[in-house]
Amino acid sequence: MQLKQFDVSSTKKIINKETYTYFQYPVHFNKALSELHQLPESYHEILANQNLFKLTNYCINNVKAYKSFLSEKNFNLSKITSLDEFKLLPPIPKSYVSENQINDLVPASRLNEIITFSSTSGTTGSPVFFPREEIHDIQNMFATEIYLTSQFQVHKKKTLAILGFGLGIWIGGMITFKALYNIASSNKYPLTVVPTGLNLQTIVTTISRLQDQYDQIILIGYPPHIKDMIAEINTAGLNFNNLNIKVLTAAENYSEEYRSFLQTNLNIKNKYDSFVNIYGSVEFGTMGFETPLSILIREICHKNPTIRQALFPNTKILPSLVQYNPKLIHFEEINGELLLSGYGSSFPLIRYKIGDIGGIIKFNEMILLLKKFNIDIIELLREKVDFKSVLQLPFVYVGDPTNKVLSYYGINIYPVYIRNLLNLAMKKHNITGRFKLAKTQDDRFNEYLNIFIELSKNGSITDTEVNLLSNSIFQTLKEKSSEYLELYKSKGKSVIPNIKVIKYRESPFEDFMHKEKWVLK
Repeated sequence: MQLKQFDVSSTKKIINKETYTYFQYPVHFNKALSELHQLPESYHEILANQNLFKLTNYCINNVKAYKSFLSEKNFNLSKITSLDEFKLLPPIPKSYVSENQINDLVPASRLNEIITFSSTSGTTGSPVFFPREEIHDIQNMFATEIYLTSQFQVHKKKTLAILGFGLGIWIGGMITFKALYNIASSNKYPLTVVPTGLNLQTIVTTISRLQDQYDQIILIGYPPHIKDMIAEINTAGLNFNNLNIKVLTAAENYSEEYRSFLQTNLNIKNKYDSFVNIYGSVEFGTMGFETPLSILIREICHKNPTIRQALFPNTKILPSLVQYNPKLIHFEEINGELLLSGYGSSFPLIRYKIGDIGGIIKFNEMILLLKKFNIDIIELLREKVDFKSVLQLPFVYVGDPTNKVLSYYGINIYPVYIRNLLNLAMKKHNITGRFKLAKTQDDRFNEYLNIFIELSKNGSITDTEVNLLSNSIFQTLKEKSSEYLELYKSKGKSVIPNIKVIKYRESPFEDFMHKEKWVLK
């Protein structure tokens, strides 16, 4: 059976069914990409604001739930024509979606256009279902084609993409597969996608059978799952020197130490054009992605805490840093919290409180901030990568959300502290690097800090090794958190973490289908 070739022009029938158009795939992709590289940020901002006002007015007039929400907040403007007016709109809380009926959240004229649903994984309660139309997947496809060509150079290299996200109702796997499949079937690039899902043996078998036919392989998965792929590939005796690996991840931030770990173990020569971490959500799809420029800036901030604090004042740890297209999604920062506006699912959302902490830095502002530290970032980038162009797009930085931090005696224990240490410890001990933070109380309501650590497949660990890990984690917490150090001085050994070693994929590590939940509530 011959599969039908994907034709972007076929989406015009969908897009033009009503007068309002949020996004249309560019007929000439290379021209659109050149504009992102060559035209100044101010040009993109003008178009972005026009798009934002159109979307806002469309929602005010066509989304029943949003009209009711504005009425409850006593907001009476019927048309938004400026950013000053836009900023008067009340922010939408995360509960807005779960508290309203689907028919009231979708613009009335779009109810018959829903083709699929994606769901949250239920991290903070019951799963919430988000309907999607073809146009929303096309937005994601545009972002995907940008980083595939700008960074992974798929127009120059025959590429095999191994899709290791979970496949199902969760957005990451299916939306990525559809974007890759449609791009591959456009016949513009020598790209092949294999949707292996999370099955490590299938991933290894696919690479083993097909590697000789391709110039490069893109490993796609959640950050912790990439190291599982490495272990399985090593067990199978495959040689990374022959694979020319690129890495595409999503769903969570990870440290520069972890990037270096992956780079070393995958024999990646240049990390700046070999890694992309996506910032995305079920509400909006792909919101931003790493670029060689953002990776270089993040590396500088990792090495220099003074620069990190100057660039990212709203976060206590090194945040993820991505660039985004303001014509597709609008970011604001209010008191360190991100607000988003966009039409990435069938629920258009205006000034939505997604629950992430962070901030926005304009492209030109970033260049000037770094020049204050005598860093010409564009010139420095030219020394790191072969291709010379950069995307003249704004940056958004994102710290660990508050629901991914454990509060212990009122102190925030950040998973990233433990994650970095265990990533390094994997070289010496039979552990996967996965862990869970939890706290328990005894019958006198004394709190204890517990850390569950997962053994590698068929692995074992001695009591001496456990004690070494426990001491390393303890020392790290004292170094990273002055509040924890004071707590230890006050309460003594009772606040030292209890390490509990768990066999591979046994509770609480049995769920490997979703992004990692580092904190047990």
